[in-house]
Amino acid sequence: MKHNCFHLASVVLLIVLLTCLLLLSSCGTEEQYIEPEFQPTVEHFLRLSHEANKNTAPFLNIREIVYKNLAYQQAEGLCLVMIRNSKIKATNIKVSRREDRFVYVDTKWKGKANIVKYILYHEMAHCTFNADHSSDPRSLMYGQIHYEIGPEEMLANYLRDGL
Repeated sequence: MKHNCFHLASVVLLIVLLTCLLLLSSCGTEEQYIEPEFQPTVEHFLRLSHEANKNTAPFLNIREIVYKNLAYQQAEGLCLVMIRNSKIKATNIKVSRREDRFVYVDTKWKGKANIVKYILYHEMAHCTFNADHSSDPRSLMYGQIHYEIGPEEMLANYLRDGL
């Protein structure tokens, strides 16, 4: 009887160890890449978000913030969310769910700093706060670029008033 209990305990311990290894290997091992010219804008977004007491934890799931040719998407920018579920195959037990996020700015905007800032703030709000589009043209989350209000002011308004 002792042999069977020892064997069962060994199997359970092995399953627990494998589960822990799987969880550890899928958490935060991938590095984040931010286009160097985007770094000040990203830091500004995060600083203002923290000052407004917004939860920026999902920002850690953003893997890339880069230029990308989005002509095929007919988009100025894009927040892409990819969901991966990890399971232990033999037991079909779900052990983790991971959301990798990517922020893209269309390459056609290279060299246009204010437009790039607006697009970055807009897409990072999608990826960080799960923000939806707004029908209010004064909003950062409005689906078109504004020229009357600067991107920094739009971000501040969004964080303060949800606009």
